Amino acid sequence: MEELAPLAAAEVAAVDVPVLLASGERDVTRPLLTEAAAFIAARDVAVFRPRRMAHMHTFAPTRRLLWERLDAFVAQTPALKDAAGSAPAPPRPALP
Repeated sequence: MEELAPLAAAEVAAVDVPVLLASGERDVTRPLLTEAAAFIAARDVAVFRPRRMAHMHTFAPTRRLLWERLDAFVAQTPALKDAAGSAPAPPRPALP
């Protein structure tokens, strides 16, 4: 598995809020599952890769799929917070 740049790895590992990673099937990012694995403190990490979409998401014929997924993700985040309720937070990695 590729490693994140050392300057960003600690910050990414410390993110403890829900995360949505989305990119087109033809994009300039590393594989989304590789990226997702770095968010070790996040309680929810969602990955979305719409077909027929490249880096310029707004121009893709499938852009509505991305917008709908983003809307659904935002709508679910309050429920995730409520579900976490009194559960103890996972340990946060130490930042350098």
